[in-house]
Amino acid sequence: MFIMDRLQCISKGKAQQRYEFGVKTSIVCTHRQGLVVGARTFAGNPYDGHVLNAQLEQTGILLQDVGRRPREVIVDLGYRGVDQDNPDVKILHRGRSKSMTKRQRKWVRRRQAIEPLIGHLSQS
Repeated sequence: MFIMDRLQCISKGKAQQRYEFGVKTSIVCTHRQGLVVGARTFAGNPYDGHVLNAQLEQTGILLQDVGRRPREVIVDLGYRGVDQDNPDVKILHRGRSKSMTKRQRKWVRRRQAIEPLIGHLSQS
């Protein structure tokens, strides 16, 4: 058994597994190609909505040579209520399906494709 100095206990609120040990990580990838364009870790267990600004800022810095910035962000339900903090980015999550177009609903369902990517990154 090895001990990492950055490993922390994170309360997840799940019935089967209430606590996990690890680090809070945020990953940004392109929607069509699945190319990782930003990855960041956060100390402790901050609220998801509070880390979105920092992650979008890092992604903007990394993509400045290409001349692109994220316009639409597909997130999980932990990011509800952060629209006013990010007025230049359209935030989509499955809790808004009534106000989304058909194309946007299809994109939100596509978000599940990032889960294997997260699993592969956490193993390496």
